[in-house]
Amino acid sequence: MKPEPGPQRDSLPLWQQLQATSAVLLAVRSGTSTTVALEKVSPALRPGVQALTFAVLRSLGRAQALRLGYVLDEYDVRWYEEPVVPEDIDGYCELRRKLRTPIAGGENEHGLFGFRELLGKQAVDIAQPDLGSCGGISAARHIIALAQSHGIEVNPHVWGSAVGQAAALQCLAALPVSHHSIFAREPVLEYDRSSHPFRRELITMPMELVDGWVAVSDRPGLGIEIRPDTIARYRVNSY
Repeated sequence: MKPEPGPQRDSLPLWQQLQATSAVLLAVRSGTSTTVALEKVSPALRPGVQALTFAVLRSLGRAQALRLGYVLDEYDVRWYEEPVVPEDIDGYCELRRKLRTPIAGGENEHGLFGFRELLGKQAVDIAQPDLGSCGGISAARHIIALAQSHGIEVNPHVWGSAVGQAAALQCLAALPVSHHSIFAREPVLEYDRSSHPFRRELITMPMELVDGWVAVSDRPGLGIEIRPDTIARYRVNSY
């Protein structure tokens, strides 16, 4: 089954939407039943699905995060994202010691020095710098080099506007491998499908998902052109 654009595909049951893609990223927020979520996506966990990730968005304490982690260990989950608050580095380390599922984090770290302790303590298996807050592409290059020197995989976090998406895509494309290994996995792009004008309306050619892939622009810079009319529509002052 190939992805259908627009409402036709979005109207399908969740597991059929997931079957239509080659990669799956699932965010589980606080209050969501983990058992129910896994039951809904389990029909899509088949050969050919590249990744299933769980992001709990810093909503759990250590005990809760560990309990959920034991459940995730029964599935082929690519990573378990931000299981505890970013300030709890020791919590990350504890979960990484006790769980089989790789631990991911770092979207709330800022600059190279923000990642120094996270990487130095081997608190994560996958580092996730967000180009919109880590210091941009230049800072991300230093963070990636530091992570790889510790043997830690890198997969940039993506959230926010089309500008952030475009920057992350260029960064991903510039990574020869996500970490140094004979069998290194390619990184995945976090592609948010929710409706947001600063993603779909901010640029002249929005990023499109086709058969689980997006094209990397070869145009100058980030490969995008901003729409002034969108900025004017949402402007809140005259400065």
